Amino acid sequence: MLWALWNAGLEFVVGWEEPPSPAYERYEAYNRVMPVILPLLVAGLLAFHAGQKESHGWLRRAGTIIALIGFTLLLVGNVAEFWVFNTQPYGEANGRDNSWTLYLLGVLTLAIGSVLFGIATLRAKVLPHRAAVLFTIGSAAAVVPGFGMLLFGAGWAWLGYALWSKREVSVQRPSRVR
Repeated sequence: MLWALWNAGLEFVVGWEEPPSPAYERYEAYNRVMPVILPLLVAGLLAFHAGQKESHGWLRRAGTIIALIGFTLLLVGNVAEFWVFNTQPYGEANGRDNSWTLYLLGVLTLAIGSVLFGIATLRAKVLPHRAAVLFTIGSAAAVVPGFGMLLFGAGWAWLGYALWSKREVSVQRPSRVR
């Protein structure tokens, strides 16, 4: 959810203009924080994975691995674009342009892995069905800027809440029957 809100805010609040405009400076500052957000999402994905460890093994594992590759591409592309090649111009064949391509490839890879993971979550029937449906549809829609990212984030948030609620319930002691 954090990443989806981040990207929606990036699009609608911060905006983008050619460097060295003030809007671009905000855009760059906004993106320099993303390497802090992405590891939190990886932790969330690994928690979802662990929460369903005994169901639909190969599909869940494949989705998790592909999504982790997507997160890695996102992180490497972001760091390269905004920390390593940030002085290079856009629109030319250079490291910055290649970094942006890597980031976009990461979005697509993450969407594919998340869809597979969402399907495994639906089949596992461990977490709420509607949350898994929203997660799966939102994962496919993540490649669409704006609204697609919000759907993606909503699916993450609902699954996260369901996983958190499930853990709290499993910690409670059963009542004794007399």
